[in-house]
Amino acid sequence: MRTSKYRINLSEADKEALMEMINNPRSTRTRKIKCEILLSLDGKVPNFTLTDNLAFTHGVSKILISRLMARYSKVGIEAVKKSPNSTPRGPYKLTDEIEEKIVNLLQSPPPAGKKKWSAYTLADKVVEDGIMKSVSRQTIYRVLQKHGLKT
Repeated sequence: MRTSKYRINLSEADKEALMEMINNPRSTRTRKIKCEILLSLDGKVPNFTLTDNLAFTHGVSKILISRLMARYSKVGIEAVKKSPNSTPRGPYKLTDEIEEKIVNLLQSPPPAGKKKWSAYTLADKVVEDGIMKSVSRQTIYRVLQKHGLKT
């Protein structure tokens, strides 16, 4: 039987932390499931039968279990606390100055052949005028909504 290369050996402190997360009413369902999985894997040699059973019992995929084991082996208990995708994003691209320019564009006459500005045409004009390198129509909608305007 083939086994996983990640073996979970929890320290007492990790076990206590996992139990606290399980018993915490503010913990998400996913976090509680991950805690239960790690507790179930503690000291066992993870093989495919075990991971299949855990996946079935907890209603998760086998991939989630294998990624959780890999992540636990790298970062420890933080594997449960934070998602690998929860890293902070870069700085917000829109400044007040850029928002003001977008609002001012809406006050100017629309492009030739258009009766009024649309989010698409505003986004194109923002890029064309070099105000921003790229901008989505969603961003334009948010700016307009923030200032109580419509296209």
